[in-house]
Amino acid sequence: MMGSAPRPWVAAEHTIDGRLTITGLVPDTSTRERLLELAHAMHGADQVTDAIVIDAAVVREAWLASHTLFAPLGAFGQRRANLDGKVLTLEGEVGSEAARRDIEAVARTVLGNEVRIANLIQVRAPSATALR
Repeated sequence: MMGSAPRPWVAAEHTIDGRLTITGLVPDTSTRERLLELAHAMHGADQVTDAIVIDAAVVREAWLASHTLFAPLGAFGQRRANLDGKVLTLEGEVGSEAARRDIEAVARTVLGNEVRIANLIQVRAPSATALR
């Protein structure tokens, strides 16, 4: 019995030093190039690391055409977003609950209600020195 074709996915990790690493599994070179163009436009070509894998067996899905895949990463701090077309998982750390909610709100605005958002972003506890 043959398995079904693999599903595409894209992950973006934005580090505190401003770099963006794009990983994923996409069906063709044109999809890869479009994702990189979007990342370069938002973060600068010299700040983007490409780790996208092309596999012609991957299913082509409409969400890969979104021009706003990286918008949830627009806030400050180190974080990661993983989108598989049905679920966007947000991870990382921010300084406040408001920042955590803002990142989720941007994602919801960009992706609409057809994608479930799993917001796993942690709010950093204030340091002991900051409390003095």
